[in-house]
Amino acid sequence: MKLNYGKTIYTFRFGGEAMTVNNIVQAWLTANRFSSVNNFDETYYYNYDAWYGDRCFQYAIEGDIITVYAWTISIKNKFVMLDSGALNNMSGNAYKDLLNTLFSEITANCAPNPSQNIVAPQASAPAQNTVEPQYTAPVQNNEAPQYTAPVQNTAVPQYTAPAQNPAMPQYTAPAQNPYAGVPDSAQFTDVFEKDILDKNSQLCNIGFILSIIGLFISMFGMMYGFFIYFIEIYFAYRGLKSYVKGRAIAIFILTGISILIIILKLVLR
Repeated sequence: MKLNYGKTIYTFRFGGEAMTVNNIVQAWLTANRFSSVNNFDETYYYNYDAWYGDRCFQYAIEGDIITVYAWTISIKNKFVMLDSGALNNMSGNAYKDLLNTLFSEITANCAPNPSQNIVAPQASAPAQNTVEPQYTAPVQNNEAPQYTAPVQNTAVPQYTAPAQNPAMPQYTAPAQNPYAGVPDSAQFTDVFEKDILDKNSQLCNIGFILSIIGLFISMFGMMYGFFIYFIEIYFAYRGLKSYVKGRAIAIFILTGISILIIILKLVLR
């Protein structure tokens, strides 16, 4: 399948503070070991995975819209979109699964509210008594019409006394941190790191089962193939950063014993 060169672009709207979204993205980058680099005349975040290869990331927040750019790098040092090529699909799909954890966290904390529509300012209804001053009816005789006395003082509007300092309006001091209520990135880092530990634990458990089966089969002179052993070692490596580190160490030991048995059987034939 032909490679599609370029970047995969995700754009969506969010609700809440832009600072919160930025903190979520930064926490995701930290948890997944992305670092800022400047290559190919561009600045972006980069992570190398021993199994899936290069992962590149950029993002921009404008108003209530976030745009994410994600891509991998080919052998020819070209940017490759995530849905591209037969071999790249495997690494691209794994990368998309990783991105989905980011998008899910943004949606969970900053989901757009469809009811928040921009409405034109509504004019307030006029006061009930906005007509001109009312006059009493003239007396029955033909003398000049009699007028009632005006209300307390309608000639000059009455004003309430100004604040303590009449020379200058009083202003409340702004809060020290306008984003004091916004969760920082450290709060979201724990969420992403827990997700990574859960996934690594699952891979480690799979690798542990494979290593036991491999040891049993190697006793009868059969072997998985070095590709399977490589998978076991990779899963064990991931397991070192999980909740089941003991099983990860056991995978290394069992896989080494299996390979050693196979080598001995081949040598002693």
